[in-house]
Amino acid sequence: MIAINAGGAAAEYAGIEFQADQYFRGGSVNSTSDPISGVDQDVLFQTERYGNYSYEIPVSDGKYDLRLFFNELYHSAENGRAFSLAVEDQVIFTNLDLFKEVGHDTAYERVVRGVNVSDGSLTIKLTASVDNGTLSGIAVFSDTGELQKPVYPIVRATNPNIWADVPDMSVIRVGDTYYMSSTTMHLNPGVPIMKSKDLKNWEVVNYAHTALDANNNALNLNGSNAYGKGTWASSINYKNGTYYVTSFSYTTNRTYIWKTTNIEGGTWSQSVLPNLYHDSSLLLDDDGRNYLAYGSDQVRLIELNADATAIKSGGINQTIIQSASAIAGTNFILKAEGTQIQKINGWYYISNIVWPSGGPRTQIVHRSRSITGPYEGRVVLRENVNGAGVAQGSYISTPNGQWFLYAFRDSGAVGRIPYLVPVTWQNDWPVAGSVPATLNFDVEDRQVSGLIRSDDFNSGSLDIVWQWNHNPETNGWSLTDRPGFLRLKNTRVDANIHATRNTLTQRMFGPTSTGVVKLDVTGLKDGDTAGIAAFQDQYGYVAVNRSNGRNYVVMVNNNGKNHTEVARVPLDQEIVYLRVRGDFRNQTDKATFAYSLDGNNWTSLGNTLQMSYELTHFMGYRFALFNFARQSAGGYADFDYFQVSAE
Repeated sequence: MIAINAGGAAAEYAGIEFQADQYFRGGSVNSTSDPISGVDQDVLFQTERYGNYSYEIPVSDGKYDLRLFFNELYHSAENGRAFSLAVEDQVIFTNLDLFKEVGHDTAYERVVRGVNVSDGSLTIKLTASVDNGTLSGIAVFSDTGELQKPVYPIVRATNPNIWADVPDMSVIRVGDTYYMSSTTMHLNPGVPIMKSKDLKNWEVVNYAHTALDANNNALNLNGSNAYGKGTWASSINYKNGTYYVTSFSYTTNRTYIWKTTNIEGGTWSQSVLPNLYHDSSLLLDDDGRNYLAYGSDQVRLIELNADATAIKSGGINQTIIQSASAIAGTNFILKAEGTQIQKINGWYYISNIVWPSGGPRTQIVHRSRSITGPYEGRVVLRENVNGAGVAQGSYISTPNGQWFLYAFRDSGAVGRIPYLVPVTWQNDWPVAGSVPATLNFDVEDRQVSGLIRSDDFNSGSLDIVWQWNHNPETNGWSLTDRPGFLRLKNTRVDANIHATRNTLTQRMFGPTSTGVVKLDVTGLKDGDTAGIAAFQDQYGYVAVNRSNGRNYVVMVNNNGKNHTEVARVPLDQEIVYLRVRGDFRNQTDKATFAYSLDGNNWTSLGNTLQMSYELTHFMGYRFALFNFARQSAGGYADFDYFQVSAE
């Protein structure tokens, strides 16, 4: 039927063709080059996906048999690992210690027969009581069913490319696969890595960091905050099997370089440069030398060492463009920034955005045959699209030779949204026409399912699309205290949602989007408030507040930035459904709120939030699941599910 090499690339074992790792939710990967005892073919058992995680393999409804493949490639003594595995909620084993069972680097298999699937997805869950669960391979067999992959309608590609906040994009193509990094400011994990096969449907596959600085008070919302800061514009690159991502932070005043050989699910090494290089862009040149181009208006170049982990002593460190804005005018709202450097057909191209007074945001480019210059420049795109210019990006080619400028447009409360603009080359200059509403290629219509999706919290780990507001506190949340629920715990007293930790977020998206949670408030204490928000500086939320032993459904509107409660109704049950709906059509930017006692009949609550993109947070609105205490710690809220739709 289908076989998967957990944590590894496509491989063959025992006459079975194993596909590269896929269909997982959560977990990390590891590998070894050690020989494996008990088998003639080592490759399947030399990789693993480990952690608390799940696989959700799309299949037709029916009965299946499974072969599960394991190897203890890490621990070399007993009691280092104990984990449980369930298939379709059927427990297969509990507290398995692989070393105790077979030893180190020794193949181990389990067969599971007669698994019934009735929901189109074969679910395998690993949960550890000691260290991490581990799995090296899965083979699915069936006499009656057949593999059923999701079927999407084929449509003509359109703009915007993504109707959600994905700003400061940096994109590369490796073979037939595109990878993109982007800004997510103060969120954790940060610097998302997204993948696409068609330049339209993107999915989150990794993050460059899981905590920029685990001890930073601002990043931990400990007496200060990193709103609007965190990590800004990133740069992604690839060379000789290694992926590189750079970014910088006005919270730590440092620049960061991350490296990995496994961009999809692998871990990243981190190097820290002691200085802040604003809007820095990495170039790995053909001659083995490495550079960062950076700066505002005055574009500078600084050389890195051979492995791109530090500044090269005595290397190039100079201004290469004195005033990048000059080619676009003399009077600006914003001078040149958003530097991206590329080498294409022997030319070095420096791309920037400028914002002339009285005109839209504008894309400019400078070029030179030498990386140090001299550079000559041109305006590439100056067009008002729905009230704003499409700019700040770089150039990407398809395998068949088409070229696009991939840039973004400021789009009100939903955030900064990407556009694809066709580009031709004339005398080695990129030339963009107008920004089209419809592009000249067809794609599957997956909407935003790779970036934003529902979650029933039945997995042992959070879906990769979630990001925390600032660094989470380990003891402040759990998926295992009550299996099947996300539990948010109050570990301290906070004044409001802006100040509390462990707020879990996903992007809101256009043209309209709705988020619904099913919430059990049995664990709330007096002074606790838990619910779902349309989150930015001027937020709004619908939630349950416990006061003097009584629960109330409340709506808070922060349009006046004074955290005003505008509605409160008694709640006489422990289960409640809460809804946030956002309307971003024509930058209407309005959010409404409602609650339900049964999940079917809804009652509007409070007033309409006028959503507003504020530079204080510097990102588009997000659905946010939260719980905070005003009186004492110790309370908790259980979220049964989060459902998102385009309604």
